[in-house]
Amino acid sequence: MSTLTVKAIAAPVGYDLQMPAGHIIQVVQSGTIAEFSTSSTGSWIDSPVVASITPTSSSSKILVTVGVTVRIVANGDRARGALKVLRGSTVVWNEGGLTEHLHSRGSPVEIDNYVTISFLDSPNTTSSTTYKLQVYQLTGTNMVTRQSTFGTKVVLQEVSG
Repeated sequence: MSTLTVKAIAAPVGYDLQMPAGHIIQVVQSGTIAEFSTSSTGSWIDSPVVASITPTSSSSKILVTVGVTVRIVANGDRARGALKVLRGSTVVWNEGGLTEHLHSRGSPVEIDNYVTISFLDSPNTTSSTTYKLQVYQLTGTNMVTRQSTFGTKVVLQEVSG
């Protein structure tokens, strides 16, 4: 039996190296993301949960995974809020357009959940593409994306189309 050992595979001059559909081409993970807090209610607010990737092909898909610990505090009887993910200024994930993914009752109220969002996007571009998390506090006094033992991160994986 023979063994073939290579250090790299390159396409001939004038050709692109094509991977079969479904293979991971590149992975980008956000660095450390600072804790973020807002007391604003009734509007979508940009959080610092952001990462960018430059796809190598316009037919590539991007597997977006966001992991974040979210805390909503309320002095009244409810704490309610929501999350969504944007590619640039386009909403690409918002679970049915809801503005209430997170909900708790009681007094005083505090929601403290680790939320994972994962979806496949088709940006159809080879330009740098930025994904960001927005938060929406419907009721409450403070909404925070926190640093925690689970970490807050965005992982972007380019999948060949």
